[in-house]
Amino acid sequence: MAIFPSEETAYDALNAAHWISCYPFVFQSVICLLRGGVLAYLDETPNGASFDQIGQKTGLSQGALKVLLQAAVYFDILNLRDGLYSNTKTAHFLLTDKIVKANLDFAQDVCYLGLFNLLESLKEEKPIGLETLGQAETIYPILSTLNEPARTSWYTFDHCYSDKCFSKALDILLSSRPSTICDIGGNTGLFEAACCQRDSELRIMVLDLPEQCAVIRRNMLDQGFSNRVNCIEIDLLSDASFPQISADAWWLSQFLDCFSSEDIVEILRRVASRLGDDDRVYILEPFVGRQPFPMGDKCLAAFSLYFTAIANGKSRFYSFEDFSELISRAGLKIDQMFEGLGTGHTLLVCKKAYI
Repeated sequence: MAIFPSEETAYDALNAAHWISCYPFVFQSVICLLRGGVLAYLDETPNGASFDQIGQKTGLSQGALKVLLQAAVYFDILNLRDGLYSNTKTAHFLLTDKIVKANLDFAQDVCYLGLFNLLESLKEEKPIGLETLGQAETIYPILSTLNEPARTSWYTFDHCYSDKCFSKALDILLSSRPSTICDIGGNTGLFEAACCQRDSELRIMVLDLPEQCAVIRRNMLDQGFSNRVNCIEIDLLSDASFPQISADAWWLSQFLDCFSSEDIVEILRRVASRLGDDDRVYILEPFVGRQPFPMGDKCLAAFSLYFTAIANGKSRFYSFEDFSELISRAGLKIDQMFEGLGTGHTLLVCKKAYI
């Protein structure tokens, strides 16, 4: 039975509804199985292990282990045959798939507690759940100082998706042979390092919050690129002014989904005001409805709720249709579009629109 069937009987729909009511318990039991070492141990014992053997491995009491393994069997995470427990195929992917692991850790360490405040966040359009991680108006100024494991899980989740599409995106960007790039939202400087490694003459300007600029400066110094990367500290939402700079290419990677629709239009308008006829804006985003597999769209729709409850209260992963309208409103037009980069990113190459 499909958990969320598109062509469903009443019986299927009822079972799906029951599954939804159980999901928090399923998720937390999986976290225990992973972090308690049960799935890893059973992966090393393909012929299965007994209750007592798993108990010796985990150190859990008999009562605790029974309730956890009972849940795992009925949630189809573990098999139980002839008194021996073994991993299902689902357990295998929970244990070994890097994207699944990044999603799980992000959901548990960054989002789980804060999502309890989702309804209040929706009503107030403020990230009420952020208080579970720290005191700030948005998550971005405190990213580099989040407590562990939240900090590592956030950056792993972010990089897990962007890293897979950087190589192809860089091929497209550098094919126009820009001499200067302005990166808005540099994060930790992975993009800057990749650019500097690919083109020894390239110069890069980064616009970001002071806290992120400090991280980027340290990383560029460590990698020997500090003389080619200049960080400009700016809060794009509160600063009325915009730097009087020019660049051949403007780069915005997984950045605009951190803002509301109106904020995106304002940011892109500011960029458009600095463009010459030959300058281009490169926007790299995962769009809901444009993922190569249906589960990808479901994941983006789910993780959009993180922005509401925890990150900033107003943004989301956008559909291409909604996003392209914002580009037009900002005075830009899409010149080229490259789909299917990495795990499902789209690279939009935009130029100034003249009416």
